[in-house]
Amino acid sequence: DAASHVTPAQRLLIPEAITLSKAEVMALGDACETLAAMGMELSVVDEETVELTAVPSDLTSHVREALDAVLETFHDGHWDDHEVRHRRWAQAWAVRVAPKGEVAMPLAARRRLVADLWACEHPHSDPMGRPVMSVWTSEDLENPFR
Repeated sequence: DAASHVTPAQRLLIPEAITLSKAEVMALGDACETLAAMGMELSVVDEETVELTAVPSDLTSHVREALDAVLETFHDGHWDDHEVRHRRWAQAWAVRVAPKGEVAMPLAARRRLVADLWACEHPHSDPMGRPVMSVWTSEDLENPFR
């Protein structure tokens, strides 16, 4: 069950205070427990400020982007659907930490990546629903442009 899974958090050396609207601060305050289970810890400082104290370990270089992804669900009307909200946060965070372009990987890391892919609920698509692989027949290889 995704809701019971706890993601490792990386404590920030210096907590980051972020000024937001009153409505955003209230919404984040209500979502603290869910966010903590996903690895993002924050506290409400006042009615227009939150302080991030931890983020998912993969997002330490994307602190503000991670919070922006959370707030996107607040502004697009999906905030009250906890399952959709949780899934959208995970998708947005995955997109932000995914390597861009070609990345050299050691053989062990490539094998682990493939094993992790096959362990996913939907191994044939990325978090946004795009295909991550295709199977070609020998005929496709002989004439890939037909």
